[in-house]
Amino acid sequence: WLAEQSAYDMWQAEQRLKAAPLQVQRAPAMRDLAAA
Repeated sequence: WLAEQSAYDMWQAEQRLKAAPLQVQRAPAMRDLAAA
């Protein structure tokens, strides 16, 4: 379950990166929080 949840979180994060690249560039720390 944990592996599936992690994969889903990564997919969700990728969708956010695609949907709001400017926000990610302004707040790169969000990537670190998502990866943690």
